[in-house]
Amino acid sequence: MQNTSFTRNMLRMLCLLILALLDHGNADAASQTYTGVFQGQGRACFGKLFLRKKTIEWNSSFSVCKPVAYTILKIDMDSASPHIAVLLKHKNKTCRQAVIAMTLDPAFPQFWLVQGYTSQQDYEHRKEEDVDARTLSCGMQKLD
Repeated sequence: MQNTSFTRNMLRMLCLLILALLDHGNADAASQTYTGVFQGQGRACFGKLFLRKKTIEWNSSFSVCKPVAYTILKIDMDSASPHIAVLLKHKNKTCRQAVIAMTLDPAFPQFWLVQGYTSQQDYEHRKEEDVDARTLSCGMQKLD
């Protein structure tokens, strides 16, 4: 009798553990928060981006944006492909971006496409070909 009770408890604990792991592994994009630390690779994108609740900082090979306050231009963290775009309130001389837009790749929940636009106008006209040449596009991995 005691052995059966032990087996039942172990089986129950194992089931709860499996459910917890499955739930964590299948966390949907809606559970994503937009804040975090992101790391880029490659020649132009090497560095880190820090998106906090009130400030953003992006240090890459060709542009250094020190911590600065921002305004959210667009945000949708509940869609199949969550995204956010922020307008930097001020930028230092070494920062080439005025707007930073980030889109999550739902197939790879730790990877974001991060795009830096030289102006708000470039962001608003991002579908046009000439804007593409002035846009820094980086695949970045969310570290936390």
